[in-house]
Amino acid sequence: MRRTTFRHAQRVARFPRSDSQRYVSPRVGGPRYPPDMRFHFYIVLLRCSGASGIGVLLGCAIASLFGLLLGRISLTPEWLLGAPVLALLGAVFGLATARLTCLWLRPCIARRRLLFTLIGAGALPLGFGGINQTTQPGPPAVVVVLLSAAVLVWLWFRGFQRELALVRQYRWGR
Repeated sequence: MRRTTFRHAQRVARFPRSDSQRYVSPRVGGPRYPPDMRFHFYIVLLRCSGASGIGVLLGCAIASLFGLLLGRISLTPEWLLGAPVLALLGAVFGLATARLTCLWLRPCIARRRLLFTLIGAGALPLGFGGINQTTQPGPPAVVVVLLSAAVLVWLWFRGFQRELALVRQYRWGR
């Protein structure tokens, strides 16, 4: 146990800790920024937009997969040449997504990074596979994209509410 000296008490009284130094993250190796930054309007808007963007990408991938299986989309030579590069970029984006969504999208899943890397490696080439077609996307494709975006925004909102309640509990005891 540390013994408090008079000089130490003077220093603490002169330089009180800020909220960011007082905040203890519930996760090991948690965020280093103040908890108020997370709930700033622009940050919340960016996080919601990111969740909807992930949903749109997954919806495009699902719609393209259905289009490939049903024969509405053909595999062009350009897509076949670009698929390995898109898979590599998708793996990197999947790894980044696993890190950025660890608080709200399946937080307790085992082998999270590996799963998200594999999903990203498959979703990005499939998501861009149906874009170069000259025909308009059909109504089922639009419904799948909008539905997947809405589901991911809903999941993000649930995680955001949990995170907000946890921070309120730690900060104000409510």
